[in-house]
Amino acid sequence: MQHHMVETSDSEKPKVGQRRRHLRPEEAAKLITAAGKRGRYPDRDRLLLRLAYRHGLRASEAVGLRWDSFDLDGGTLTIARSKGRQDQHPHGSQGRPGCAPQDAEGDQWAMGV
Repeated sequence: MQHHMVETSDSEKPKVGQRRRHLRPEEAAKLITAAGKRGRYPDRDRLLLRLAYRHGLRASEAVGLRWDSFDLDGGTLTIARSKGRQDQHPHGSQGRPGCAPQDAEGDQWAMGV
């Protein structure tokens, strides 16, 4: 496996050997936008990436989501974690500043990045 060093501005250089293991919000937004421009199901792909980024999902947790994982009335998302554990997260605009019920592109299930 090949590791890449993190590119940063001069004001925030990482320590020698330090690697960033997450996306910054602007990087995630670019990835999500790009996913909405390609593929057979761009809306699905964009939403799945938003969910994964917002809730910190692993790939297996994201693809393991089912319709019954979403409680739209209660405003929660149940995530099956490892070793049979389940976590509940608020979804939509509840509990997170910057989330809106509708994004600039008219996506009513938008979750802010």
